[in-house]
Amino acid sequence: MLIHGGQLDITTASGTASANTKYLRGLCHHIVVKPTSETTTYDIKIVSPAGVTIYERLSEVGTLSDLETIPVLGIYTITISNSTADEAFIIQTICQEN
Repeated sequence: MLIHGGQLDITTASGTASANTKYLRGLCHHIVVKPTSETTTYDIKIVSPAGVTIYERLSEVGTLSDLETIPVLGIYTITISNSTADEAFIIQTICQEN
């Protein structure tokens, strides 16, 4: 069993930003989103290579640390939207490759 961590550093402009992950394969177990300010409200969405939303959280405030079990295969698009501040976000995914 291999554990892979991925990190994206993105900055919102007009409340929105998106980036692609590296190639993922296995199960995604942990998603962390950290805005610069702990008072920032935002939405996060993760979309599969087929265009299907596999994860979505709305109106998050500050750091999000969510334990999940999401099967993944391919390159995913992570989007931050409706951010109350234009600032840097750190997004981390921890996945288990079988």
